[in-house]
Amino acid sequence: MALDRGGWAMPRRSAARLKCSSSATATTYSSSRVSSRSIPSGYRCMPEASWLLPQACWSTGNRSGGVPQPRGCDIPRRRPKQTTMGSYAMSSDERQVQEILAHYVRAADQRNGKAQGSLFTDDATVQIYAKGGSGGYRPVGEPLVGGPAVRYATENFMAPHPEGGASHHTTSDHLIEVDGDRAHINAQFIVFRIRAAARPADGWPEGTFGAQGTVTPIESGYYDTDLRHIDGVWKIVHHRVLLDMPLVLPGA
Repeated sequence: MALDRGGWAMPRRSAARLKCSSSATATTYSSSRVSSRSIPSGYRCMPEASWLLPQACWSTGNRSGGVPQPRGCDIPRRRPKQTTMGSYAMSSDERQVQEILAHYVRAADQRNGKAQGSLFTDDATVQIYAKGGSGGYRPVGEPLVGGPAVRYATENFMAPHPEGGASHHTTSDHLIEVDGDRAHINAQFIVFRIRAAARPADGWPEGTFGAQGTVTPIESGYYDTDLRHIDGVWKIVHHRVLLDMPLVLPGA
């Protein structure tokens, strides 16, 4: 066993590498060749693969066969499964906020007013904005107020899908900020209209292959949403739908 100054042992037969540092310099050693006598006084060592973790988080009294143990830092022995955006690991709250928007768009696709309304507080506001000829956003209609109003609008103002029809509200490029019990999310969206082709009575023509029907983008813009953490659950308090194109409503 080769004992390093960091306080843990590693079998000499291991081919791992140790990286050791003082306040001014750093040196890499092969663990199969290093001994406690070969490490300069004042140096601290750990496996090279773990070099990016704070040294203060590792126990100096570990004798568990070369596996450093966390001490005083919230670093689990096994890395938890996390959703990542590039190299950035999302926090639990950020993930929950993102999922609220995911539930929102699915409820819209399914015309599920109960599920849609449950995402909002009783005093939440929902306002649609659309770009006018000058390029700026203008409010469209009056805001909805409260989860029950959102449910009613979903069930009564959103046209049901025809046979073979569906929609997909897709979101991307989520920007999420969490500050205590308040959060904000901004995301791009595109709404696709799906129309499945009906199977001919005498079957598909010879040579037909692949998905039959159309997928058409019909709306795009941004969701800009404020949330609050209430009784352990994130709820939407302000939801702004920023459409890229003018929106014409019947009778307007």
